[in-house]
Amino acid sequence: VLHDVDAERNVLRVRPGYVREGAVTPEAEYPLPSLGRDWESRMHAEEPYAVADAATDPRTRGEAYERIHAPAGTRAFVIVPLVRAGRWMATLGVWHDHPHVWTGRELTLVREVAARVWPALENARLVADARAAREEAEQRARELEESNLELVRLAAEAEAANRAKSDFLAVMSHELRTPLNAILGYIRIVEMGVHGPLTDAQRSALDKCVQNQGRLLSLITDILDYAKLESGQLRLAAKNVSARAVLDGVEAAILPQAHAKGIGY
Repeated sequence: VLHDVDAERNVLRVRPGYVREGAVTPEAEYPLPSLGRDWESRMHAEEPYAVADAATDPRTRGEAYERIHAPAGTRAFVIVPLVRAGRWMATLGVWHDHPHVWTGRELTLVREVAARVWPALENARLVADARAAREEAEQRARELEESNLELVRLAAEAEAANRAKSDFLAVMSHELRTPLNAILGYIRIVEMGVHGPLTDAQRSALDKCVQNQGRLLSLITDILDYAKLESGQLRLAAKNVSARAVLDGVEAAILPQAHAKGIGY
């Protein structure tokens, strides 16, 4: 049975293994001193710890036997330390369910098996760690690829939405400019007197209609300019603006509402 030593937690982690025919020890953890008196010092000394009868051996009888060995059906056992870089890292144990006096040949055999098993186990662990690291790297690569695909999809959707907006603004510009230009044309026809002479008040009202038509056309142009500004196609140039012209435009826009509410100035 192979045991791992967790020095930081001061426990011995027992891996599942056969202790007698038809029975398997469960995976468990035990405090290091509980397997028998002085066994830990033997492990640090890189010496085997052999017990012929756990029920009667002064090192294991009593609490250690009743709590650890008897429930597992263990009567005789030998534990050999597995050392790496001068540090006790694990143990290899051989167990009997009946008393057994361990011979020198048997102890030598267990130590030789331990010397061969430990490098193989270390290599297996390194392979397992490398495989786990590779699988983790592959998983992260897949996640990164999925994220990149999602970003590409979102960028394509944003580009399509931007094209749709530009197409909409272009269509809206055409559809709104056409009737506005038609309105301006009819106003000019009326101003020419084709339908009869105009009074000064009528001519003033038509002038305000022309101003508001121009203001609405300017708003449409501003919307298109904003779309060009987003795409980096609009170039701005600073120039002087007539404050009088701006105020006249504001007056023409709000004068009907002011008159409707009885506001004068």
